[in-house]
Amino acid sequence: MENFLALFFIIMILLIPIALLLYLLSAYGMYKLAKNEGYALAWFAFIPILQYYTWGQLIEDQKIARDIYAFPIVFMLVSFILSMVATILETSTPTLGMILNLTVGVIFFIALYLLYYKYARERAVLYIVLSVLTLGLAAPILIFMIRNNSPANTNDSDLYMHRIYNSIDEDVVKNKWRLDDASLPRNTNDPAKGVNSSSKSDENK
Repeated sequence: MENFLALFFIIMILLIPIALLLYLLSAYGMYKLAKNEGYALAWFAFIPILQYYTWGQLIEDQKIARDIYAFPIVFMLVSFILSMVATILETSTPTLGMILNLTVGVIFFIALYLLYYKYARERAVLYIVLSVLTLGLAAPILIFMIRNNSPANTNDSDLYMHRIYNSIDEDVVKNKWRLDDASLPRNTNDPAKGVNSSSKSDENK
């Protein structure tokens, strides 16, 4: 019994630093991706639970996610609530707890695939297969690896383009319309004679 406890203690000592390292890799990877996209709350990536909000922001312009109103908040709340309920039910109702855990896992891997698809499109399938086979352990490393990648093929993302258009300064838009308006042909008064050019041509006739 004492040997078993000693072995368990040693394993925990080894696992805690590894788990912390994997969490920091994932957090920093998401932080860099969010920072590169200009999100003000990119630092949420380092905070448990709030990390899901940053994750939701990164993939909200992808298919499935962009059809859900306030997706980052919904994704964060659903992930947290389902995880908590599943943990509680594991003791009282193991079957239901297992179903909820599987649901959380499916949501996790779908969201992970959307992240890979956006920032590493050519390797998205490979990355999600590695993530599933390792039960998610490879995900933090892969997210860290793509931290400096740019979004792939953002032209098919309506929400992404919408965010770009909204970032254009209003004065720039107004100046553009002024320039377009100034380029239109119009009847102007002759500055030298003070006579309207169209009226002058009518008099000559």
